[in-house]
Amino acid sequence: MLLAESDTGSTAFVVVGSANASERSATTLHEAAVVTDAADLIDDARHQLIEWKTRSTMLDAVALASLIDIYDAHVPDSEPSDHEPAVTDNATQTTSSDSAKIDDGPDAEDEVHDLEGIAYQRPKQIYFMAVTTDAHILEEAMHQAEVLAERFGASAPTDETDESPTELIVLRFDGYSQYPRSYAEGAHIVPLYTQSEHGRLNAASVAGAPGRVVSRWIDDADDGDTHYYYLLSQKSSTEIRYPDVQKAFSGISMMMEQNRGYLNPKVITAVLDLWPDLRWQ
Repeated sequence: MLLAESDTGSTAFVVVGSANASERSATTLHEAAVVTDAADLIDDARHQLIEWKTRSTMLDAVALASLIDIYDAHVPDSEPSDHEPAVTDNATQTTSSDSAKIDDGPDAEDEVHDLEGIAYQRPKQIYFMAVTTDAHILEEAMHQAEVLAERFGASAPTDETDESPTELIVLRFDGYSQYPRSYAEGAHIVPLYTQSEHGRLNAASVAGAPGRVVSRWIDDADDGDTHYYYLLSQKSSTEIRYPDVQKAFSGISMMMEQNRGYLNPKVITAVLDLWPDLRWQ
């Protein structure tokens, strides 16, 4: 499945079929694919891709050993080197099948696969985004937020009574800004709320807790100039303002920039420390 979207406002489309990027697929096999720009099918494809991406985990040695068994891709035995003891007749050799059973950490069944756990994954990249507090959110964009909130087991933006420890936040981002308008899914955004129409920050600007980008929606009716980002965030009772963020950066001899995605662990730690009531895995 291939989902094609553009930041320039071009019509999105999805391709679903059996073809793949191989010579055999191109020259030998009979393949079939469906190409569509139907909005409901594009939404279904986007949500499915989000679920696959958020459930994915790193390929560790245990999982690799299991895949070797499935595809019978064992490496032939080689002669022992000077640094490796030879296996004697009385020794017990460990096969890849056995290695898959070695307790080398949590079992696959114990790993966090549920979507609700995504909100607690420690950020690896953090952006800061100025958000106008009274920005108009289209009804269709809000509906997308409600669908995502249900999927992730979080409070929807329209539900102030939900007691879930996480919430789904929708941010509107207009194309007038000098700052980048494309944030990758998986990155985290700290929304900086301001009453300024053009995103100017001041001492009264409130900083929301870091939220993970789980989806985005482009308003094609607006020439693709308006993007909506959906963040999955933990709820926090700590009130942080823009000067607090600036002070955190000053403490590590840096300045906050809105057009920069921070990957430095020192920066990420300094930012997360602003919200002591949040927990990260």
